[in-house]
Amino acid sequence: LARLAKAELDNDSFRHEAAAILRGALGFDGWCWLLADPVARLPTRELGENMIVDRALRRFLRTQLEAWNEPGNPARQRAAERASGHGAQREHRR
Repeated sequence: LARLAKAELDNDSFRHEAAAILRGALGFDGWCWLLADPVARLPTRELGENMIVDRALRRFLRTQLEAWNEPGNPARQRAAERASGHGAQREHRR
């Protein structure tokens, strides 16, 4: 995955390649990868294969966004910091 992160791939290609790597290591039948705008808290794109939730995708994505919006969600906090420019400075100092 570290080598893949350095590759210059578009979003969809990266997600497909990452899923293939993870499938080989973990084994799973389907996956869904949701992209969301961290500031607006809205989904921007979803991609997946053999999604169990195909028929109820809207409800599934809504539950994912509700979890994202939980106060104190560290992933949401980091995304908001990166969007404001503060996260990049902090990550550079590590």
